[in-house]
Amino acid sequence: MVATITNPSSERGVTMRGIYVTNIFRYLTLLVALVFMSFGATSSGADETNKVLSENEAFDLLMQKVQSDSLYSSWIKIDCLRFFREESTKTYFDIAIREKHEGDCPGDPNTQPVVDRFRVMRSTKKILWQDFLSGDYVAYERVKAWRKK
Repeated sequence: MVATITNPSSERGVTMRGIYVTNIFRYLTLLVALVFMSFGATSSGADETNKVLSENEAFDLLMQKVQSDSLYSSWIKIDCLRFFREESTKTYFDIAIREKHEGDCPGDPNTQPVVDRFRVMRSTKKILWQDFLSGDYVAYERVKAWRKK
């Protein structure tokens, strides 16, 4: 009679290695899928969220905000205001609003006094107002509160 002896540990090793390789393959597949999914999610939203404002877009944003909040409507028409870029960096635009004194806009035509100064952040589209007392740029809501006094 011939007996066949099998080593239980070697069989278990083969089986364990097979399970181990299968599990590694599953984890790698899951990891690759997650990487591609996260890349796809960030790239589709990145176009909109990472888009920085152009100068024209910053002017439009500020003009729309000033008009919608009727910031100066109690004493001047929006047509009697001019918006000037004073500084531009990679992160913001500094814009001064000046009175226009010509045509139907009253005042000395040789002057264009500054009404307010604003900073429009290019990436967040946040608008800051320059507090003329401190010289600091503060939240836009402060100019609304100050102008309503």
